[in-house]
Amino acid sequence: MFIMKTPLSEILLSKRKELIDSLSKHNSFVNGRISYIAQCVCETFEYKLSYWVFTNSTSTYDVGDFDKSIYNDNIDIIISPIINYRRRHSDFKIILDGKEVYILNHIPLRWLTQDFEDELKTGRDEFLKKLSDEKQQQIAAEKKKKEVEKEASEIIKNKLTKDELKILKKAKVI
Repeated sequence: MFIMKTPLSEILLSKRKELIDSLSKHNSFVNGRISYIAQCVCETFEYKLSYWVFTNSTSTYDVGDFDKSIYNDNIDIIISPIINYRRRHSDFKIILDGKEVYILNHIPLRWLTQDFEDELKTGRDEFLKKLSDEKQQQIAAEKKKKEVEKEASEIIKNKLTKDELKILKKAKVI
């Protein structure tokens, strides 16, 4: 702990108040921008924003400390949309800077100073395309597997005698 015996000057206290007032004003601008970003995130996924807070917040009534929420060029944040329980939180993923990102947990710091709306929508579209491509690959792999199994089955059937085939058909194996 720092101990100071010398009395503080009136000027120091006056400057301190000016700085605190200025910081408060700047924080309101930052929080307003983050509110807009959070609203856009929710709207991009067809939800309404319930609230947002920094991850260091102690409650939903206190947004927390912006300066303590910056980590690796991201703002650690909790965006809480009004959820329709037919959908999952995993629906809130986007592709951002080539990576799959859960956008309700953090937003890029650069979005405070740049237009981000197109990047957000493009990221969502890229993620949805990735999901679609993965599903198509899975369908193709299942189709290929069935074809291989059918081919193998035909090869095996061709090696059986007519009597062996009758027995298997009667047993409902083939």
